[in-house]
Amino acid sequence: MVRAPDGWAIPAGGTHLLQRGGDHVMFTGMNPRPEMGDVVTLTLTFEKADDVSAQIVVGAPAGTVPMSPAQP
Repeated sequence: MVRAPDGWAIPAGGTHLLQRGGDHVMFTGMNPRPEMGDVVTLTLTFEKADDVSAQIVVGAPAGTVPMSPAQP
């Protein structure tokens, strides 16, 4: 596992896939700790674009983690 303290460069209009076994985001020290199947809302912050909210399913099956836009 390698930290990416500066994040990932994503060109305008581009994408970057986050998935197990590849680039991913790990959350530690959350209180309360989410349980398997919980949905956690997070905000992705970009240097030159608007923030994007997403809902992540905790403990999703291996492979691409399902993401959907967060509801306002």
